[in-house]
Amino acid sequence: MKKLVKGFKNFGSKLMAWPHIDIAMLSAAILTYAGLAAARIASWSIWFDEAFTAYITRFNVAEIAHYTGNDMHPPLYYWLIKGWTSVFGTNEVGFRSFSLVFAIVTIILGFLLLKKLFSRQAAIIGVWLLALSPMLIRFGDEARMYTMVTAIALGATYVLVRAMATNRRKYWITYGLLLVAGMLTHYFIALVWLAHWVWRYVYLRIDGDRGKKLAKNFFSKSWVWTHVLAVGIFAVWLPTAIHQFSVLQAGFWIPTISADTFTNYFTNILMYLDHNKVESWLAILYSVVIVGSVVLIYQAYRKLESAKDRQNLMLVSCVAAVPPLILLLLSMPPLTSSFIDRYLMTSIVALALLMAIAITHGNKKRWLPIVMTLLILVSFGIGIDRVYYYGNYNKISSTSIRTKELIAAIAEKAKPGEPLIATDPWIFYEAIFYNSDEHPIYFLDQTTEYIYGSLDMLKDHDQFKIKNLDAFTKQHEVVWYFGSVGDNEITPPSIAHGWKQIDSVSIYNSIDDNSSYKAVRFETQSR
Repeated sequence: MKKLVKGFKNFGSKLMAWPHIDIAMLSAAILTYAGLAAARIASWSIWFDEAFTAYITRFNVAEIAHYTGNDMHPPLYYWLIKGWTSVFGTNEVGFRSFSLVFAIVTIILGFLLLKKLFSRQAAIIGVWLLALSPMLIRFGDEARMYTMVTAIALGATYVLVRAMATNRRKYWITYGLLLVAGMLTHYFIALVWLAHWVWRYVYLRIDGDRGKKLAKNFFSKSWVWTHVLAVGIFAVWLPTAIHQFSVLQAGFWIPTISADTFTNYFTNILMYLDHNKVESWLAILYSVVIVGSVVLIYQAYRKLESAKDRQNLMLVSCVAAVPPLILLLLSMPPLTSSFIDRYLMTSIVALALLMAIAITHGNKKRWLPIVMTLLILVSFGIGIDRVYYYGNYNKISSTSIRTKELIAAIAEKAKPGEPLIATDPWIFYEAIFYNSDEHPIYFLDQTTEYIYGSLDMLKDHDQFKIKNLDAFTKQHEVVWYFGSVGDNEITPPSIAHGWKQIDSVSIYNSIDDNSSYKAVRFETQSR
């Protein structure tokens, strides 16, 4: 064993001495990540959140701000993806590749941050942990803002390090602009900004500041004016943000906090599995990885002797730990839960970087870091396999999204010109992405209650509405009525009269073990 470890060590030393190792390893990691993420980028059906993204890009910049203001997110991501898809297309690859690009930016920033704070070895290990991270692979394929906001947060963290070290104005201004860019992308990035505040306090404490000196240095002129700049720019959107938080019931669809919440968080990071599916040898593997990681992180902190190194370790630790802890506290009863792992992507990335630091700067006995690295990679391999299996399966509602497959199945049976009617506006959002001239898709305005801001785009425009079903069916003697209904049957809408079923299709999925997506072909008038 000693000879094996010594051999690994000698090989690693020679490899690290190669002058172009940084570019080679970073490039290899990026290509590996891009291959793993892009392999299934067009395989999974667009689901509601992605469908909302796709639909809102139909509008101009001002309208996008209006409609997302009536929903629950700020507008920057939607503005940028509208520009992106105007160049790269409005299909699944066009929408999802935007997130893939920001995931790659995140990997690059993680490499630069670890190399700046610690060493080339830590940066190389870190970049591979990010490239093989199941969660980063999963959300690199999602047409939502999670990788974009992660890249902004990691970029801001890197710039903050430079600003604290040099106190140069250009770094503080850049940091302030990234603060506001993050807030205009996703509000929960504020948890990362709070982590920066915690780290700044810890940083000064490690430097020996106490009492009035600590307060004076903490609220330095540069720090204060940076936040004045960020708040001043964000003030333009602030009234809308206040409206969103006061009117919308953010989190009403999110499960309440339980004893499983935090366990699920870590099992999904490692294996993309909820904890109740981590059984037998998987449970042993998970336990060993968690315990071994804690030991290595503690040993790394003990081993780092200089104040600068400990400050750097605390920075990554704060970004990894503070946001999930705060979000957990803010989700405790009687408050409404907002704890969702994808809201914490920056912390998930920081946790991978923290493990890279622990592996390269922890235990003096090299066998433990090597064993831990292998176990983490095994866990990630399982996670990548599960990401491919589940796709964008909704673990909260236990729904496998199959709208794409359903529309394709209808198109195989339907005659040209037969319209498709969605059972509700939620499934309509998903289906309209696959709209065609041969089989146009509609929803029933007569039965829709526009009680959520996400439906305002439909309420204000008549393009896909059926306002009078009787008048519509006089023009279309055959229609398809479709939706997501579990094992139940699709029945005619309550306002339909005399419809006769003549055909049907259903989509079976092995994850739920049911036919949750169904469509029925109806004759709408007696012949």
